Amino acid sequence: MNRSPEGRFKAPNGGALSSVWHRAEKAIRGHPYRARLTGPVFLTLAMAAALSWSSVTRAQFQATPYVATRIEYDSNVFDLPKRGEDGNTAVGALVLKGIVGAELEWLIGQQRLHSTLEQRHIKYQEMTELDHSEYLYELAFDWRRGSLLDGAMDYRRERRMASFLDRVITELTLETERTAGAALNLAVSPRWRLETAFESRQLRSPLPEFPRFQLEEETSRLGLRYHVDDLVNAGLLLESIGGGYTGQMAAPSFEQLSWSLMAARTVPGLMQIDAALGYTRRKEGAGTGSSQSAVIGSLGYQREISGKTALTLIAFRRLRSNTADSEGVVEVGLDGALRWQLTDKSSIDASYQVTGSDYGSNGVLPSDEARRDVLQQFKLTVTWRARRWLLLRPYVGYQWRTANQALFRFSGYAVGLDIVLRFEL
Repeated sequence: MNRSPEGRFKAPNGGALSSVWHRAEKAIRGHPYRARLTGPVFLTLAMAAALSWSSVTRAQFQATPYVATRIEYDSNVFDLPKRGEDGNTAVGALVLKGIVGAELEWLIGQQRLHSTLEQRHIKYQEMTELDHSEYLYELAFDWRRGSLLDGAMDYRRERRMASFLDRVITELTLETERTAGAALNLAVSPRWRLETAFESRQLRSPLPEFPRFQLEEETSRLGLRYHVDDLVNAGLLLESIGGGYTGQMAAPSFEQLSWSLMAARTVPGLMQIDAALGYTRRKEGAGTGSSQSAVIGSLGYQREISGKTALTLIAFRRLRSNTADSEGVVEVGLDGALRWQLTDKSSIDASYQVTGSDYGSNGVLPSDEARRDVLQQFKLTVTWRARRWLLLRPYVGYQWRTANQALFRFSGYAVGLDIVLRFEL
């Protein structure tokens, strides 16, 4: 790819494509992390444009608008103890959610451009202070050049109500999350594959004391995978996360470096196993800032038990950023899901998740002992396609959390019905 003497990428010739290129370059040059963004974003943009531009006229387009209504009774809206020490108690409410959206898809040869647009309105009976609107905008482009090259670009923006799981409050908080990413994968040889990815994340999630609280993360990944054959592969993954918290008196930054060994085995139509084991280290601030380290890993197992039954299990250990304050959280957990396809028009899904969280030195007050939680969630869903365009989805769920700090213990159930109308155009 050509560069100008100043080091900028030269735009390709050609009216509309040149205009798009210049706009993208201008936006990225203004980004505070432009040095990290320029490489993967422009390389992916260049490859995607070159590979797909000549095929636009052959694009296949499909639109699927949908309208949905959810009627749910939540027995513990604020995820509070039944008798809180601060006087607040568990409160139940009937929740009505209306959703209007559309899924759009363009197939351009081996390329795929797809988008989701969604608007939601949520209303709480007798708790009007929680009524609010949400939205979701998502755009993604997947491209491929035979078996040699493939990549992806995606952008997602969502505004939603912040979960009460880690907020000991009863006021409505709306948070906005924006993610953008790019990936480029290269088959170096018939057996070796180089995988690269970059993601930028921004989460604006106000806290009671800090209404402008915000988390920013920039993640870069580099992986090398060896394919023993079509069924077995193994490799190494390096990951770097840099970011920081703003909108509070102390605005710490952090860096997190990780490495993992990966392995996978697939038996088409029967099972798939994915495993990873590694180590991560997170350093807060600069100089003498505090640090955290942990062994990390995951083990995933998918199995087609029969033609109508499928099982998925995922065990994990990870160190993630906490959006309720500026520390990392070590989590160990297990996710399980079982699907039973009753008929062509009906199915039953059961899921169970258990996650143990260690918040290190974080407590509600400085004198508190280190906070440790175990959260368990169970959900049973029945899906029935009453018509080609009508889905009925009743469900029941239960969640409970045990904790060494009484303020974070709670339990509650939810019973609801989703009515979904989808029209494929």
